[in-house]
Amino acid sequence: MKQLILFFALVFPFSFSYAQFNPPTTGPSLNIDLESSYLKPFTKNSASLNDYSLGEQVNNIYWKIDGKTISEATNKRSVDFVTKDVGHQTIVEVFVETGTKKTLSVKRVIEPVYLDIVIEPQTRTPSFYKGRALPSIDSTVNLTALINGTSMTAGNYIYNWSINDTNIETGSIRGNYKTSVKAPIGGYAVITLSITNLQGEQVARRNVQFSSSDPEVLYYEVNALTGIKSLPINKNLNLIGNSTNVRAEPYYLDLNTYNKPDLLEWKINGMRSPNRGGNPYEVTLAKQGGNGVTKVNFHVRNLTDILQGVESDFNINY
Repeated sequence: MKQLILFFALVFPFSFSYAQFNPPTTGPSLNIDLESSYLKPFTKNSASLNDYSLGEQVNNIYWKIDGKTISEATNKRSVDFVTKDVGHQTIVEVFVETGTKKTLSVKRVIEPVYLDIVIEPQTRTPSFYKGRALPSIDSTVNLTALINGTSMTAGNYIYNWSINDTNIETGSIRGNYKTSVKAPIGGYAVITLSITNLQGEQVARRNVQFSSSDPEVLYYEVNALTGIKSLPINKNLNLIGNSTNVRAEPYYLDLNTYNKPDLLEWKINGMRSPNRGGNPYEVTLAKQGGNGVTKVNFHVRNLTDILQGVESDFNINY
């Protein structure tokens, strides 16, 4: 008998200690998965029930959106909804009844995010021009990302810019909401921007397109008293007085080339006009005596980037 009592005294503490180190069981888990990882305002989306880790049979499913029961989604594993404007939340809730008569629920707050990309070609247009500057081949184009619907600052996101599926930078860069690119040769250029948070979740993505235009030069008379005329010269200028000043405006020429051209020259009847200071984009034209026609040629170009340049001519009648 003493041996039997001693045996239980030794075994019982061992068994009790082993039970204390059993891992705890995981509780039930529900999630709501969204059709897209980034949601834009006023767009149709789908939310789905994720109960893979629940470990129990689901008998009934009920959905609510902003507190309103969606009857047509009863016992369906997904529900459709339309996002609201930036700054307005949509609350999606799902309730499930399990085979053990338990009711579980989970909700997800959805805040739409709007991403816009501002395209600013760094090309020449005169101050009186009411249109917008257009990119030309090999001109610099500044890109700025504007993201609305989130309280996080731009520095807390990772930006990945690409043009025609080629990275603009060496890769993704934190806080890089501004960048620049050279307008490529060809038709449309496609700019793609993908933004993720610091956890690697995609917040927004957008594609925008732009096309390159050829630079063109227009000519305007300049009056010493009233300034530049708003209407350009149409291939032929009738000289009324003894002389006039004419300004060349090379539209859509890259600003770097416009400000520091490698080549800029005026030719009068094939002869180069000397640069006498002042505005190099202006020339003084005077009567040659009697009546006649004089051909005026203008040429501006970047000699290391020959596509950045323009040449044209017009006639002056006197």
